[in-house]
Amino acid sequence: MVICGNISILGLIAYVLMDLVATHSFISKILVKSLEVEPETLEIEYLVFVPSRELMESNKVVGRYPVRIGGRDLVVDLIVLDL
Repeated sequence: MVICGNISILGLIAYVLMDLVATHSFISKILVKSLEVEPETLEIEYLVFVPSRELMESNKVVGRYPVRIGGRDLVVDLIVLDL
């Protein structure tokens, strides 16, 4: 099931698509710059097919960051993609 809405990431409101059965979460490189956070470089690389059927690669993650969804605070790891 996919839903959309606004969430707060480090106090910045972002419009997002959420797949409730997804195994990984992603963040755009542009939003990372807006948040002024430095992604961590991983030793492994993720290969991700996006809906446009394009294959994207990333070894960057914004780790252990708080997001607020429906009034609840969660800590998530977000893989950085050049979306």
